[in-house]
Amino acid sequence: MRSLQAVVVAVVLVAAIAATLPAGTGAVWVPIPAGDLNSLLVQQVARFAVLLHDLSRHANLVLVKVERGAIERSGAGGVGTTYRLDLTAESSPGGSRWLYRCELRGVPASISATWKLLSFKAI
Repeated sequence: MRSLQAVVVAVVLVAAIAATLPAGTGAVWVPIPAGDLNSLLVQQVARFAVLLHDLSRHANLVLVKVERGAIERSGAGGVGTTYRLDLTAESSPGGSRWLYRCELRGVPASISATWKLLSFKAI
């Protein structure tokens, strides 16, 4: 009986919190224009993703090119930006090339906020 009461209380709390949020606070993915894919920021984010993937998986990948990307800025006063990048990387310079999708979250130009690699998968 107590567990049922706890579930009911949790559902009521979630509903109450959701009801207080203003409409449209969800973040939206915005494509990165093709001309900006070679910008210093996007290239640094892509290299960082490849580096972290290499460190955790010993994949020995080298970034070749960022093919496309999108950003999702935090809504409702949140901090940070999530980057979704499709990139080509090769195993060692001159090795086989693969297309990967990665997602990273961080605050550009911040030295106090930690960047996180959320995913890195072959597509």
